[in-house]
Amino acid sequence: LQPQPESPTKIESDSFSIWLFRLYHNSVVDGPGRRSVIQTAGCSILCAGCSNPQAQKRENGRLVPISSVIDELLAHRDDHDGVTILGGEPFDQPEAVAELVSRLKHLEMHIVVYSGYTIEQLIQRKLPAIDYILTHIDLLIDGPFISEMRDGSGEYRGSSNQRIIRMPTYREAT
Repeated sequence: LQPQPESPTKIESDSFSIWLFRLYHNSVVDGPGRRSVIQTAGCSILCAGCSNPQAQKRENGRLVPISSVIDELLAHRDDHDGVTILGGEPFDQPEAVAELVSRLKHLEMHIVVYSGYTIEQLIQRKLPAIDYILTHIDLLIDGPFISEMRDGSGEYRGSSNQRIIRMPTYREAT
């Protein structure tokens, strides 16, 4: 674990920190059951009509030690059925998200990740951190938000082009 910084306003960037917009609990729309939600800061996709435009700018978040995120999730463990990671765009900081996913899986938590990228685009990037995330999460909700496809989008999705992908199926195929 990384030591806590001396000044709460200055945290050095390293692989054990994540750009966080906010963390909230008791969501019933961001995956199955009651979820604790980690909302990352920063997005390179910038979907028109985004429901979280303030999370698109990394500077609207703060760099937080992953150990602090885990501590907060553990403090509410009895209050949720799993953890959802969304953005911003989680895959814009794949190393930090991979570290977070590793710690969550070690704690046997159910993990859902939302991405504006499709799974095919993520695989094409050929980054070990992305491959790790995809092989250690339970559900991926992929694809950009398209406001014209909002109606009839279905459970957990903002627009109907987005897919809910059970990742054990992906693991079995690789």
